[in-house]
Order: sequence, then C-alpha cells, then structure tokens
Amino acid sequence: PQADLARRTGLSTKHINQIVQGTAVLTPETALLLERATGIPASMWNQLEAAWRTHVTRQQELQQLSKRIDWLDNFSLTELVKRSILPNKNRSTDNLQRLLAFFGVADPDIAEDLWRSYRTAFRRSTVLKTDDYATAVWLRQAELKARALPCQPFDRAALTALLPSLRALTLEDPATWPNRITDLCT
Repeated sequence: PQADLARRTGLSTKHINQIVQGTAVLTPETALLLERATGIPASMWNQLEAAWRTHVTRQQELQQLSKRIDWLDNFSLTELVKRSILPNKNRSTDNLQRLLAFFGVADPDIAEDLWRSYRTAFRRSTVLKTDDYATAVWLRQAELKARALPCQPFDRAALTALLPSLRALTLEDPATWPNRITDLCT
C-alpha cells in the first residue's frame, strides 16, 4: 500500500514510509497530495500531523520533567494535597506538571527566577526561619484568590492614602482584619 500511495502522490516510497513512521513531517503541501490521492481532506491530514507532533513533544517534555522530580521535595506534598493543589502525595511527573500549572510557569527554573524577584519585595523576620517554597505557595494562592475579586484598577494614590489605616488594622486581632483589609482595598 505504501508503494501504491507513493506512485499516486508522486512522493518516494521512502518518504511515505517516513511519514507513516512519524519521522518525516507531513507538510501542508504533502497533505494536499494525500487529499487528491485518498479523498481524505488535507485539513484532516494536517490535524493528524499536528496531533502527532504534540504527542511527540509532550513525551519529550515528560522525559525532561522526570529529571526534575526532585524539585517536588522542596514542598510539603501533604500540605499541597490538603490545599487541593495536588491530588496525591506522589513524586510524579503528573504532580510536577500540576504544580507548575498552579504556579503558572513552564518549568521549575522559571518559578525560582520569578520568586527571586519577589523575595526583595517584602520584609522577612530575622527571628523566624522562613520557607521560601511554602511562602511561594501562599503567595500564589493569594494571587489566584485576588484575581477572582471584583475590584477597580490599581490606584497608587488611593493605596498610599489607605496605608495608615491598613497598618493600624494589622495590630488588631488577625481573625478580623484580613476581611476588613480586603474590603478597603477592593
């Protein structure tokens, strides 16, 4: 059948075989030739090629991610499951992908670079030991929660005017001030 298809498309048998094996790219031009030879629309051939390339790329990505599974060790998997960020405590590429998606980044190095830029933006206790990874999870959860809030565009002058009130609220009972701060800032 490959030799017959090669004759009907004008392509070499070797090229048809490489397309079938997934080692040669099925170009839009080849898809048009296949459409005329088989009656199957070129758009279908192009979709099949795109799906195949996505599959191959995803498999390569999984191989690369499997080398980074140890990044999960920086986090409390129990806490991530408790917060419904991960479905289980497995050290798996699936959980690594889910955690990267939670942070909205493509790979662990990008996450680390992003967090480095945040580290200088807030004060840290000199007495208590902080966990950068737990802090990153906490900040990301806050960021995602904040995105869901209905609020006005950022107004630096309005925030500056609110700062004395916000600082005063932090001295009150922690059970009450977060909601009041949210109300003031939205």
